[in-house]
Amino acid sequence: MKKATVKTLAVLIIMVVLMLILFPTFKKIYGVIASDSNDKVCRISVLKHAAFNTMTGELKSTDIQCKRHYVVFGDEKVTKDDKRVKVSERPNLKKSSTYKSLNNHIVNQVVADELYKCWSKMGEGAIDVFEKDFALISNTPCIVCTQISYDVSQDNTFTGLGNYLKTYKIPNGNITYMQFFNKSKMPVYYTLLGQVIPWTQYLTDWESPFIPQIDTMDTNKNYIIYFYGFKPDKLSTMTETLDNSYYLIFSELDDIPKRCEFIYN
Repeated sequence: MKKATVKTLAVLIIMVVLMLILFPTFKKIYGVIASDSNDKVCRISVLKHAAFNTMTGELKSTDIQCKRHYVVFGDEKVTKDDKRVKVSERPNLKKSSTYKSLNNHIVNQVVADELYKCWSKMGEGAIDVFEKDFALISNTPCIVCTQISYDVSQDNTFTGLGNYLKTYKIPNGNITYMQFFNKSKMPVYYTLLGQVIPWTQYLTDWESPFIPQIDTMDTNKNYIIYFYGFKPDKLSTMTETLDNSYYLIFSELDDIPKRCEFIYN
């Protein structure tokens, strides 16, 4: 065999070996990039939608392009859109793609992160996302961010989400998750006899843009994180009695058809 042929064959063998070694790493990187890209596309489409809405007033806006994510908690791993999610099994422990057993800390950190990403890409409640409505009735459009389910060998419950959100800080930030959800409120106001009264005095259950319907999660149930818009009827808008308002809701999956008249995705 000629020296040139041997050299070429050696190079090919080295390339194949390197590909086999590096493929898992490339696959993980691609999964992260793909997930981030989907959220970036969503955020851009939301901003575009809101801007078009502001310029056109009553006209219908462009489509919102937001993909639903699917999170599954297993006995030894968490997946998002069929890709493993790195989590820490306990506070201050290094993140890993596997764990010994599913616990409150793992569940709460994943749910908190999904809530954060949803509220962030939807404009944090600070922009008017949905188009104006010609209808004379209230309208409640929604965008689903994440559906959550369990694939475990034994039934269990997980608690403490509310405390986690009040205690832990957002990624690369100096405020807690709950502070992040509340920093850009768009509250609804009632005008009564010329006096502006905060909506929280009337709707005490909805005292924050973040509305957790549950603090205990059951492995036998499915859950959902979604962005909820309240669009008042035309008369209320014209008289400035009510204004558009937006919320981040975490609830059981069956809750969404009861709240949302229209779901974008």
